Amino acid sequence: MRSKLSLMDRAFFLTETNASPKHVAGALELSLPEGKDYRYFLSTVDKLKTFDKAEAPFNATVTSFLKFAISFKPVDKIDTNYHIKVHEIDSMDEKESINNLIVDLHKKRLDTKKPLWQVHLIYSKSSNKIFLYVKIHHIYGDGITILSWMMKSFSPSKTENFIPFWAVKHKFSNNESSKVKVRPIKSLMNIGVYFVDVFSLLLHNAYRMVKPNRTDNATPFSGQRTVLTGQVTAGRAVTTFKLPLPKVLAACKLTRSTLNDFMLTAIDIAIHRFLKDHAHQGERFEKPLICQMPVSLRSPGDNSEGNKIAIALVKMAHGRLDPYKRLRQIVNSSFLVKQEVKTYSPAAYTHVSLLSQTGALICELLHLSDKIRPLGNLLVSNVPGPNVPLYFGDCKLNSIFPISTIAPGGGLNITLVTYNNEINVGLLCCNNKLDSLEPLIGYITDSLDLLIESINDPSITIDDLGEKSKNENLTIVEDQVEIKST
Repeated sequence: MRSKLSLMDRAFFLTETNASPKHVAGALELSLPEGKDYRYFLSTVDKLKTFDKAEAPFNATVTSFLKFAISFKPVDKIDTNYHIKVHEIDSMDEKESINNLIVDLHKKRLDTKKPLWQVHLIYSKSSNKIFLYVKIHHIYGDGITILSWMMKSFSPSKTENFIPFWAVKHKFSNNESSKVKVRPIKSLMNIGVYFVDVFSLLLHNAYRMVKPNRTDNATPFSGQRTVLTGQVTAGRAVTTFKLPLPKVLAACKLTRSTLNDFMLTAIDIAIHRFLKDHAHQGERFEKPLICQMPVSLRSPGDNSEGNKIAIALVKMAHGRLDPYKRLRQIVNSSFLVKQEVKTYSPAAYTHVSLLSQTGALICELLHLSDKIRPLGNLLVSNVPGPNVPLYFGDCKLNSIFPISTIAPGGGLNITLVTYNNEINVGLLCCNNKLDSLEPLIGYITDSLDLLIESINDPSITIDDLGEKSKNENLTIVEDQVEIKST
């Protein structure tokens, strides 16, 4: 087990409150073997409870002082009655009932005196379908790492034996154990590069905030306040759905874009439509929405524990009714962000992004999030999952619906996990200003279809998205802004 915690690891532990828990979760839908019913499921639960010895990091509690995480402390045995819970519902076909239960489970914090994870098994006597709702504290690792740990329990074929994720022994790469001697001069040079990078990043952000330019990267706290942003409260709205992966990948190939950029464009169009339904009279967007995007800073082959991510700010699209042109805007914005990430050292980029997150957190603690501009309007994570069907024992895994956490200052959290030719989508936000995210499913699905159709049909346009263009001096090589000022 690692002996050191990173600044990002500690941040997830330090900033946790009852209103804003810092665990990530997944709702895994499985099918029981043919001819088996709930009694088979209950016998499987009994088997799970026999695994009362966990492996790192799932055997670790956190030692802390005044909420500041110091280190991990392993336990000999886990309390399976706490870590494994069973819930019976009337019907597995009622999505609202499942979502309501997941919301209730997701809003509760994990017990910091125990290893920071739980498995909730949801079943109905009338169905052969079950859900495993698994929540794991972010201090253990980032989303990609946690998913890879969970998938170690699954196999590509049916088997009578299984090992749950908490009992799987992992081989972690550990830079501390390599005992490589570092030359003092090189070490000093690395420290110098770090401070130069931090200063340069802060200077660039300050300059962009004072003299904003529509072609620059997004700056912190430049998002527009919406019904989705503001003070984070204890309530949650959650929903999940699927999209066809091959269809989207084919469109990505035609447009020379990544899956992430293509989905960001569809999401951008959909959220504008959703926000228009909840907008005040005459409210218009003069700037693009800002997306907080977790960026992995892991080098190839790095399977160490902990969080190695930074939060980049990506400008979404604005001022175009052509879906394809909006895609090109987002492709360009993502490219600029990726270039910036590559320019600076990982430590410098992580710590500067943490500084922005800290500012948002201070505003949240002082209950100022409703009065200032948010750090971003939404947070979108794209996590690659298995590309073949998997089994837990002899139960088939049908879906992996991700449910993450809410960033300080609120906003919509959207997490995508690809699995077996499908994109599994989880939507999460506070429910203090709206009751349901279900309408957004239709908007995202329709926007994705519209974007795909626009690739070969330039005549396709989007309805009014509630945007207002600003009078800007465009160069002779730029397209004229399509949306007229109102």
